[in-house]
Amino acid sequence: MTPYMLWSNYPLDIEEKAYTSTNYLGSYLLEAIGMDMPVYNRYLLELEKEVPAVNYFGYLDKENQRHLIGEDNPCQKLLDDYQIFEYNNLFDKGKRLAELYE
Repeated sequence: MTPYMLWSNYPLDIEEKAYTSTNYLGSYLLEAIGMDMPVYNRYLLELEKEVPAVNYFGYLDKENQRHLIGEDNPCQKLLDDYQIFEYNNLFDKGKRLAELYE
C-alpha cells in the first residue's frame, strides 16, 4: 500500500481511496483534471474497482482482503489480463499496441 496525495489549487470532486498502489496514480491524476484518457488508463480505473491495490507479492480485493499473487482466487483472470497489458506496454517492442497507451 502506498500513501499518496493529489494537490490542487482548487477543490477536486474525487473519491478518497482507502488503499491504492502506484500503478493507479497516473490514472487518478488524469481523472481528477478531467483529461481524456488512453484505453490503458480507463482499463486501470476499472481494474481498481475489483483490485484496489496490487504489487509484486499480492493484492487487495474489493473487500480489502489480502491475497498472494498466484493463489487460486476470483481475481486471478483480472491480474493475468493486467500482466498482459503491462508486458505489451513495457517489453513487447515489436508488437506493442501504441494506440492503447497514447
